[in-house]
Amino acid sequence: MTSYETNHSPPPVAQPAVDGVLAAFQACPLVGIGDHHGLAQESVYVDLVSDPRFARDVRNVVVEFGGAASQHIVDRYVAGESVRYEELRKVWSEVVGWVPTVLDLGLIRFYAAVRAANLHLPPEQRIRVWLGEPEIDWTKIKSSEELRALLGSRDTHAARIISDNILSKDKKALVI
Repeated sequence: MTSYETNHSPPPVAQPAVDGVLAAFQACPLVGIGDHHGLAQESVYVDLVSDPRFARDVRNVVVEFGGAASQHIVDRYVAGESVRYEELRKVWSEVVGWVPTVLDLGLIRFYAAVRAANLHLPPEQRIRVWLGEPEIDWTKIKSSEELRALLGSRDTHAARIISDNILSKDKKALVI
């Protein structure tokens, strides 16, 4: 053995992104992927939720590109129910962290991919998308201070979702 092998972890092995992310769930209940909006990496999210292993082994995704006030809308949509576009777009447009709104088609394709994957699964095996942005009612925001206060709750809101709905129930989740 070389000194490298005795003192360090084995060198990383290149593998397809989906395989690497799914392998990480064997050791951890949460796997996070940072998102630089609008990049080609967003296709990985679609690839992940489209892979049958994701629904079988993970089944939960917590996203920052969806507002909690629209959780009922996204639940209906990814379950395969008919949802008018005017209603569906509230999921990504009525959010705290995006001003004025999400215009990135990659993120919108993600929701469609979850819906498509779920159409082939029984209800108890479907992928659940948790909207990690806190609720906001833009008609009540009258100052930048009010908006800043909500911006400060973004991390705690997502953390509460993860704690209450994932970790406390011994589940796994991809966090984007």
